[in-house]
Amino acid sequence: MDKPIKTLLIEDNPKDARLIREMLKEAGEENFHLEREERLSQALKKISAEKPDLILLDPGLPDSQGLDTFIKVHQKAPQVPIIVITDLDDEKLAAEAVRLGAQDYLVKGQVYGSLLAKSMRYAIERKRAEEALRANEEKYRSIFETTVHMINLVDKEGIVVDCNSRVQQVLGYLPEEIIGQPMDKIVHPDFIAKVKVSLEEIFAKGFAANTEYKMTRKDGTIVDVSINSSALRNGNGEFVRATCIIEDISERKRAEEAIQTAKEWRTTFNTMPDLVMLIDHDNRITRANKATSETLGFSLEEMLGRKCFEYVHGTEAPPEFCPHARTIADGKEHTAEIYDACSDKHFLVTTTPRFDDFGTLNGSVHIMRDITERKRAEEERIRLATAIEQSEEAILITDVDAAIQYVNPAFERITGYSREEIVGQNPRILKSGKHDEAFYKQMWDTLTRGETWSGRFINKRKGGTIYEEYAMISPVRDSSGKIINYVAVEHDATQEIALREKLFQTEKLAAIGEIAAVIAHEIKNPIFAISSSIQILQGHLKLNDDEQETLDIVFRQIMRVDRLIKQLLTYSVPQELNITPNQINEIISEVVSLNRGLSRSRKIKIREKISKDMAPVYVDKDRITQVLINLLQNAIDVSKEGDCIEISCRIDMENQRAVIKVKDEGPGIPEDQRGKVFDLFFSGKNGNSGMGLAISKKIVLDHGGDIGAEPRKKRGTAMVVGLPLREDNA
Repeated sequence: MDKPIKTLLIEDNPKDARLIREMLKEAGEENFHLEREERLSQALKKISAEKPDLILLDPGLPDSQGLDTFIKVHQKAPQVPIIVITDLDDEKLAAEAVRLGAQDYLVKGQVYGSLLAKSMRYAIERKRAEEALRANEEKYRSIFETTVHMINLVDKEGIVVDCNSRVQQVLGYLPEEIIGQPMDKIVHPDFIAKVKVSLEEIFAKGFAANTEYKMTRKDGTIVDVSINSSALRNGNGEFVRATCIIEDISERKRAEEAIQTAKEWRTTFNTMPDLVMLIDHDNRITRANKATSETLGFSLEEMLGRKCFEYVHGTEAPPEFCPHARTIADGKEHTAEIYDACSDKHFLVTTTPRFDDFGTLNGSVHIMRDITERKRAEEERIRLATAIEQSEEAILITDVDAAIQYVNPAFERITGYSREEIVGQNPRILKSGKHDEAFYKQMWDTLTRGETWSGRFINKRKGGTIYEEYAMISPVRDSSGKIINYVAVEHDATQEIALREKLFQTEKLAAIGEIAAVIAHEIKNPIFAISSSIQILQGHLKLNDDEQETLDIVFRQIMRVDRLIKQLLTYSVPQELNITPNQINEIISEVVSLNRGLSRSRKIKIREKISKDMAPVYVDKDRITQVLINLLQNAIDVSKEGDCIEISCRIDMENQRAVIKVKDEGPGIPEDQRGKVFDLFFSGKNGNSGMGLAISKKIVLDHGGDIGAEPRKKRGTAMVVGLPLREDNA
């Protein structure tokens, strides 16, 4: 059972409170555990003592009135969803309550059980979604704050609307000293015009090339930076913010300038941020730069003449992957990644052969580059990839020509296609034929404009079964703004849609049942009286031919109304099934025999295509016989002289179903009517009540099966019935 939902009802009117309880009971919602308080003060104490899962609030209480009541409750329990239930049908009050945080606003007297229960469940789900969204916002804010680079968000006027805490490390300002100020405040005067041109480019094209500038620190010193900018869109697709990722490249610039202007090699050598050592044949360090000394924690004097592996790896012998040893062995450049536990850093080590003036290999130039941040970024990408792989939603990536490049396990599970089978294919492999070309054209028009498309697909799995999904497809651009991929996130909504349809059908049947009961009570007795009277008149009066024909017409129409009422009652009133094991081929043969006379009178052939050794199927024989009679007689009605009707049955072991098909050679069902033929009172034939197929569908669904109409290749229609194979649980 689901965990009880603790619901606090704040209501001073006992009658209204009792009515609310009765509505929930009527709706079958026994999972809501309702506790009631009559006064605001009592309710606030109750919330402090035991936080509820949901609050139903009448704002008109003895000790508090109106929105002030809601505000106090909301302040006390901001994380709890609140539904306002009041006597006041006031749109302004409702809008204000929702604006302040109410999940719904219901008016007493306009609420019924299922609506109240649905509102309560939706309120809980919406509140959970809000909390999840808030958690995501906090997560992304954390990423924004902890990134290694300074980030500014700038509007079209060049005003900084947000920035992360790295601004203090890069420029010496606190974030609040920058936010609300123009970029001119931190950009070096020589580069203000250049920055303005770049901002114009961003808001025109959506991005700007990575550009180097100079900025002024709070203490007046100059900082070299590289700015990578792109534009953010609002809900209308307009560029409204520029995201400026600002990297402090001062160290890099200083190293570059030192290399270009250095008067001697040692100055350049010691200003390099990388760890550089010269190592001889015997693994001895002959020279090292300052970065090496500082990072490894040893003075230059300590390291010179000592074995390199003693300081780099802390070992007594070189490791197997040692790139220096490989360079000495073959005279070529080698690389390796290493981790230094002392500094908690990752390094990319490159060894380049070093030759003397005579061309003799005498050692290597050993360069260690700190790649710690890159490794962390790689780990972040791995986490993202893992999240995609483990997502319950199907994720699909294609190239610009719609060739599938990647699918995650959820896609494989939902569609039945393995990654090996689907990669390289076009998503059209999933087409079910339920969408026309205009549907796909609209989708591709949206995507090729660079916009995100969202909608619902009716697709076909590998095994041939139909499923429905909600999808969101977005274009992926490279740094130049060119679309290079499309990413689709798809949610299998088959069961959700089926449940909604089942609920709709249940509600519809309930309504029809009420109507049918009234009709049966009010009309059947008059019908019986009229039909009996006609029979008496026909037996006692001497009528001429015209009079007799008139009475016959009246009697037939009365009988037609009587049959219609019986069919309506059969459709709307729940029928208990008598499930027993039956040979489905025997049922088919009986149905064919019953209709032989009708088919022969119209010179229509009926061909049976069934196996004699099929396993029994557990069904209500009379109900399934009724279904097959309806389908076969419909097929006869649409056939003409010389046509052949085929009725077949096979066992689909993969899907554990018995599949029965009734194929005719009639004119077929128009495509726009195919989904309507099983609707109540829909008929493409004159004089037909339009209930036969609706009743058939209900019987099949009561068995847990399915029924549908398929067009045949040349002409005609195939009515397909699927019945599940199941053991007799009687």
